[in-house]
Amino acid sequence: RKFPEISDWEDLQCTINNRQSNQSYETSIYNSKTFLVSEIQPQEFLCPYEKHCFALCKCCDFFACDCRMKCSEGCDCYHDQTWSNNIIACGKRGHQSVPEFIPMDATSVYLDGNDLSGPEVLNDNLFIGRKSLESLFLNSSHVVSISNETFKGLSDLVALHLEHNVLAQLSGGEFLELTSLEHLHLHNNKLVYIASDTFSSLKNLKTLTLQNNLLTDFPVWMVIESPSINKLSISGNTWTCKCDFVKKVQSTMIEHKERVQVTDSTNLKCSGDDDYQFAQ
Repeated sequence: RKFPEISDWEDLQCTINNRQSNQSYETSIYNSKTFLVSEIQPQEFLCPYEKHCFALCKCCDFFACDCRMKCSEGCDCYHDQTWSNNIIACGKRGHQSVPEFIPMDATSVYLDGNDLSGPEVLNDNLFIGRKSLESLFLNSSHVVSISNETFKGLSDLVALHLEHNVLAQLSGGEFLELTSLEHLHLHNNKLVYIASDTFSSLKNLKTLTLQNNLLTDFPVWMVIESPSINKLSISGNTWTCKCDFVKKVQSTMIEHKERVQVTDSTNLKCSGDDDYQFAQ
């Protein structure tokens, strides 16, 4: 009664730059799409912000405050109406370190396409306190190494993108804190060594990408036997042709083929005196 009726509400359209939440700046292209306004969910409307403090916050005059949010220089920050989606977009901005002010309740952080090549750039406790963070994009940023404390505190993280970097080894403790992780992307790195227990703590891991690295004898069967995994990619490595290794990988793939999809199994080869194709 207070406002006029919109008689053509069902036909009302809007055009937005659509981007999937699981895409990085490096791989995604913003596509203009037209939607019916009546079909768009409230959480899909995002608004930019520079700083914000919740109404019930008791310490907003201090930077060391969990409920004070400031968007770092060189980033764009967006939120939905309820602040359940809080997206920090710092991709392809020339950052050489993780920005200082990442809001405590950020849900997605995009740091892909930067230059994080320093040996201690991704050091300890960078993301501590970001308990709402679900997606973290560090891909295509020349990352050389990560520590056992880099991802400390990210207990709700679901997707971690580390692909297209220059990681050479994983010692085993890097992902211990990521108890909710479902998707881990490590393809197109320089991985020579992965400790056998590196993924054992990831009880919810569904997707693991290891293709196009330099692995030779990592016990892939330990990943395949994990009850949560359902998608794995491992081709493009320098796998050994030792009989015990090849047979173990083959038998485990066959045993779990109904549950685990090795997406690149037809391209899976080992390197020795004669190249051998696993799928044969």
